[in-house]
Amino acid sequence: LATAYANGLEGMLFGEGLTPVVLMQILLLLLIFAAFFSAVLLCITSFARSFKEAQAYLIPLMLISMAPGVIGLVPDLKMTLLWAVIPLANIVLLSRDFLLHQAQPTLFFVSVFSTVFYGVVALSLAARIFGTDTILYQSEASWSDFFKRSTKTHAAPALNNAVLCLAVLFPVFILSAAFISRLQELSMAMRLLASGTLTFCLFLLIPLLFAWLGGVNLKSGFRWNRPRPLACAGAVLLGFTLWPMAYEIEIFALTDYRIEVLTKLFDSMKLELELVPLWIKLISLAVLPAICEELFFRGYLLSGLLNRFSSTKSIFISAFLFALFHVIVRDSLFIERFFPSFFLGVSLGYVNVLSRSVIPGIVLHMLHNGLLITFASYQHYFSQWDMNLQDQKHLPLFWLIVSLCSIVVGFALVHFSSRNQKTDESLVGVTPPTAG
Repeated sequence: LATAYANGLEGMLFGEGLTPVVLMQILLLLLIFAAFFSAVLLCITSFARSFKEAQAYLIPLMLISMAPGVIGLVPDLKMTLLWAVIPLANIVLLSRDFLLHQAQPTLFFVSVFSTVFYGVVALSLAARIFGTDTILYQSEASWSDFFKRSTKTHAAPALNNAVLCLAVLFPVFILSAAFISRLQELSMAMRLLASGTLTFCLFLLIPLLFAWLGGVNLKSGFRWNRPRPLACAGAVLLGFTLWPMAYEIEIFALTDYRIEVLTKLFDSMKLELELVPLWIKLISLAVLPAICEELFFRGYLLSGLLNRFSSTKSIFISAFLFALFHVIVRDSLFIERFFPSFFLGVSLGYVNVLSRSVIPGIVLHMLHNGLLITFASYQHYFSQWDMNLQDQKHLPLFWLIVSLCSIVVGFALVHFSSRNQKTDESLVGVTPPTAG
């Protein structure tokens, strides 16, 4: 920049788009990308045994990296959700859009977080490579050694294993959702079923692959333990009564302008959704997401977090990551969904930790989503009860008081079940006295 200004080239290179704000935005993108690229370099050169060998690895990488960088020169190429998850290309195109004052918040969010996730992946790989005997003792190694299954069985995944799994899921989830949304030749019902099935497979198969590579016991790693009946009863009560509070949190986060924007966004889908049978919406939007999201976020990921952090920190970290997954709707950034999703994630994590099982959370999550879908499908029946969910109106105070009281009772049931469970476990370890 100093060279450009010194030679009077700033107008030709940047036009009128380069302002102090744009400059700081681009520097932020470059800082994030530098961290990502440094992690990639560290990962690749971890296999090098000398400076020359490291050079041999880096030269092809530098040549390959030039190709995505040149795409910023293509004038008709537009920044899309697909480009936002492609490393290097996303930073180049986003920087160009900043200079042209055409950057979209959704694509900025996806580009930044995908680049951060890729950096986490590279650092996790480098950390695992440095921890192997082949690096410590300078013996020969190959890339196939990295994919070898752990010979030891672990009750819970290591934190880097769980985070690496999340980093892989994030871009795959976005790309799969974008792919399904483009299948306009299919009906809305078929797209919903395809999206639900694909999401279920991704959230199930990818964690299973990482669990297999890490030698993680599936039952304990996914917290698939048999819960106590009292915990299930509390989860059922919470599933029926958490939604008013989550709904009110979202309403408080919305402004009149955002309500108008979101109404226009979903008007095109509203008529199509009304033609979809309720059972298809319940399966694709309630049953399948509840099962797969709980198995990953409150199963595999939470197990990895509990392996390193306290219960409170683990619950809030998993809830934060769970909420981030729910702010992208179609090609838009629905940041208002973060707050109710975070509230629901904390509630689900608390139930999971107390019950020591993912099953009550699946029941809670399924009932919560199913009730909201049912209310939206039969809005004309519930409007007489002052429940106008489609117009984003506040619920009556009586409904909120009943909901709050029921939530307290539901959490009390789950908490009481955990106390009984601890008592039972302590009695197991007591050895009865022998005669004589």
